[in-house]
Amino acid sequence: MTQKHIRKLAGWGWPKRFLANLHEPPYISVLYGVWYLILTSIGTYSAFNPPITIVTAVGPVAPVTATLLALAGLLGVVTVASGDAWLEKFAVWLGIIAWTTYLGVSGWLWLVTAGNRGMATLGIIAGLFVTGLRFHWIWRISFSEAKKRRLERKRLNQATH
Repeated sequence: MTQKHIRKLAGWGWPKRFLANLHEPPYISVLYGVWYLILTSIGTYSAFNPPITIVTAVGPVAPVTATLLALAGLLGVVTVASGDAWLEKFAVWLGIIAWTTYLGVSGWLWLVTAGNRGMATLGIIAGLFVTGLRFHWIWRISFSEAKKRRLERKRLNQATH
């Protein structure tokens, strides 16, 4: 019997089964490795060639935010490759801080200026969403060896009874 059928019989709905399967497979690590490379590219490009409207609006905050995004991507690539989920939490936090800053500036510009910033704001929301999903998966990983042993004993006891 596969995990899919075991979880189905245990009463797990499809959203819970979907989330339970997502943070385990290696292809998710590959997808997020590519995502972190994209973050590194966006952050590096924006640090050296910042958007004029954002620089005009907030000044030196734009290159700092771009640098945070580049650092998040760089740290994320290294941690995904090494499998160090504890350190990846820092990469995810840096990414969320950078995306939220960009979202605040872009949303503010969208409200107070005449230009249409809808596409840029939606792109930033998408970046924040994808990074937020990784935050959700990474944050659920426990690093306590005692807790891991306790859960393993509990799982083995359930399997034998």
